[in-house]
Amino acid sequence: MLDDRGRLDLKIEVRLFANLREFAKTKAAVEDVKSGTSVGDVLQKICERFGTKFRGQVLDERGQPNENIKILLNGHNIVFLQGAATKLRDGDVIAIFPPVGGGS
Repeated sequence: MLDDRGRLDLKIEVRLFANLREFAKTKAAVEDVKSGTSVGDVLQKICERFGTKFRGQVLDERGQPNENIKILLNGHNIVFLQGAATKLRDGDVIAIFPPVGGGS
């Protein structure tokens, strides 16, 4: 659907894993955004929605994705796309994985 400026409305699904689910109190969220929105824009939006503990896990002090998390867009690591500047399309799925500790 077009808005009054002729931009498309997009539905983006954000899936959360491990402790991010605890901070957000949900496994997933759907965000309604405008065309031209980037992965970074959606990350900022969900951090506002889910609070400071969630934000501290997902974004660094500059507001950029924390280098310790993995962010996938439709199954592809955003590092191999255009990073947080990657533009979104309707129906895209962002998956956010926090760092996972391992044993010896």
